Amino acid sequence: MLQQNLPALIRHPDLVKLVDLTKKVDEGVQYRIQPARNGSPALQVSEAGGKAFAYHSRYEPEAEARRQVDCAIDATSKSGAIRVLSAMDAASMPGKPGAISANSANSTNNATSATNATSTDNATSATSATSTDNATSATSATSTDNATSTTGATSAISTTDTTSMTGAIGATSTNNATSVIGATSVTGVTGVTGATPVQAHFIVLGMGLGYVLDDLLARLIGPVIEHQVFVIEPDPQVFFLALSTRDMRTLLANPRIDWCIGNTPDQVGESWYHALDWGALDALTIIEHPPSLARFHVYFERVKEKIRYLCKRSKGNLVTLMHTGHEFHTNAFANIDALARLPGVSRLFGKFRNVPAVIVAAGPSLEKNVHLLSEVSDRFLILATDTTFRPLVARGLRPHIVCAADPSYLNSLDFVGVEQETGVWLAIEPMTHPDIMKSFAGPKMVMTFGSGLGNLLEPFREPIGKVLCWGSIATTAFDMARQFGCDPIIFVGLDLSFQDGRLYVRGSYSDDVFYDSVHPFTSLEHETLAYIAKRGVHRITKSTGEVLFTDQNMNLYRSWFEDQIRQTDRTVVNATEGGIMTRYVTCLSLEETIKKYLNKGTPIAEIISQAMTEPVLCRLDDMCRGLDGIRRELGKHENESRRGRQVCRKLSRSVGETHLVDLDGPAKAQFDDLLGLHDLLSGSQVLFNWFSIHQAKFVTRHGMELKALKSAPNPKTGEWLEELMRFFEAELRFYEYQMPLLDNSIQSLSKPGAGMRSGTAVAMGKR
Repeated sequence: MLQQNLPALIRHPDLVKLVDLTKKVDEGVQYRIQPARNGSPALQVSEAGGKAFAYHSRYEPEAEARRQVDCAIDATSKSGAIRVLSAMDAASMPGKPGAISANSANSTNNATSATNATSTDNATSATSATSTDNATSATSATSTDNATSTTGATSAISTTDTTSMTGAIGATSTNNATSVIGATSVTGVTGVTGATPVQAHFIVLGMGLGYVLDDLLARLIGPVIEHQVFVIEPDPQVFFLALSTRDMRTLLANPRIDWCIGNTPDQVGESWYHALDWGALDALTIIEHPPSLARFHVYFERVKEKIRYLCKRSKGNLVTLMHTGHEFHTNAFANIDALARLPGVSRLFGKFRNVPAVIVAAGPSLEKNVHLLSEVSDRFLILATDTTFRPLVARGLRPHIVCAADPSYLNSLDFVGVEQETGVWLAIEPMTHPDIMKSFAGPKMVMTFGSGLGNLLEPFREPIGKVLCWGSIATTAFDMARQFGCDPIIFVGLDLSFQDGRLYVRGSYSDDVFYDSVHPFTSLEHETLAYIAKRGVHRITKSTGEVLFTDQNMNLYRSWFEDQIRQTDRTVVNATEGGIMTRYVTCLSLEETIKKYLNKGTPIAEIISQAMTEPVLCRLDDMCRGLDGIRRELGKHENESRRGRQVCRKLSRSVGETHLVDLDGPAKAQFDDLLGLHDLLSGSQVLFNWFSIHQAKFVTRHGMELKALKSAPNPKTGEWLEELMRFFEAELRFYEYQMPLLDNSIQSLSKPGAGMRSGTAVAMGKR
């Protein structure tokens, strides 16, 4: 049977290598295949110490698999709590401009919160379930503290934490946030008949010999959805035995299935995250294989924790993009000089190997130990978030690098009064509010989060340097320290919680914001406490008995840090002396930390200066020509969109009431041409990516509407034309907005040195 299955592995090169490595059985574990009563193969695994696991029923493995799938689907369908926040839900969420997130959160306006949160403490429970503190449980299960617990064979993982979450403010990653480019194709819809049921996505924890997969695929009808079923099997030998005993060719050839065999939980999570179309995700169902869970309990708990965290993160990205995507786009064009003329942070990658780095966040506990930073200001690399910059300068301290990446105007207030600090380097992402770029007189370096103009223009210049960011600018400082090679990485001021009735360290711009709301019958303290009472929805009890409160945003940031720190091979010390970051870090006081690592220090300013003095290699002429080519393409698309809108209007009047299946003759040809035009405009990688960022809410809704139209049993032509009309009109609005940005960018790049005071030259010519 193995030889019959191997040709089907051509679609999966990684699995071919895996099979070659697993033909030899591991020592200490015994695998035995024996026939069940009905003749089907069944697997039994015995580990060292005599622990045995029967992977399948001794009677009818197929019937057992059917019950497992039934139970999981039933748990998902019965409990609205199991439904994942859909793109349509996110698109309808109202923004709340002016809300302030706390501590090191880099964005303080355009906060987005979901409405109609269904339970206190965000507890999620299914039938006969008991759960607290974001626990997820199904059918007679009890779980706490974000654990997922089930009885029997199956469980539906809940990502309902997302339905009550606040959008991740300032979450700047757009990768997989909208995932709508591939989802908006409409070619081939003419004549669609028969309703297609809404499909969930599935994660299979433990495949055994594949009986569950056979049953599940038989139920999935309608159009093929790629990456719909994600199979996770930690033991490669089990996969090898399935290939050796059963015909797996149909499963291996099915594009619905992604295989994740023998990977770590973090690798599993990242593979699932990058493969999934978040715009098309309606619900997520987990099918558990009990013997696999019993054998690899810790492994699968970590997988579920990772998936839950990724669901929160991705939906937060999507919500944020919907409400602030236009700011990302506008600011990037306003700061285009930075992409052309500033040195990139990549120049510092690897330059600080084994040098301690201190990441200074703006939590209220920073006041306890900030004075100690003066002892290591010339020995440890000090990376500050923008919110801490002003309080540090007020206390006579100067970080080596201050990071800025927030698109909002309010965050530009972080630099009011400290614009002339020429001894501090500013690391800036192009989507940052342009007021910061214009006002800051000190030296600057540029970084990128891997999307937008950075990807487009980097081929014309020396490497910029990609860093991560999720919600809080402290996440960027952390990733920057990792890529610089720093060890240990030390946090101060990373409370991620409210403490002593305060949001931030005193002297930050949040005080300015709250002062604006103070009147004769209130005070700054009163306004701050009112905000905490409203936002502090998570009650955290520490091991010391201390009770702290945090909001949805900071709780998500904590999840991000815990996930990333767990994957980091450096020593991470939390010297905050307060707050809620205690997992996967070494907690010490800052004084103890300085004593322990002082001997690892090195002259910091000298290293930065040496790396940044060389001229920036950039081909400005080629960069301008590239932008001009995009402008010409934009003009062509604008003309095509006008034509498409005109045809839609004409067809709506003549055949709008005609059912799509009855459309024929010239009208059908024109309709097919409109579908092709839609796909042509959606297929422009650069322009549609910009369009998706600028009009993320429309694009997400558009993808959902197209999905509904494709699934409708017998839609009228007018229903399709109405949605296509909305698409062409949205495109035209975008072109009207985009043209001046491109014109201004080309003019800006054509002026040598315009707007730049970085102290670094630009070297023209080839790299």
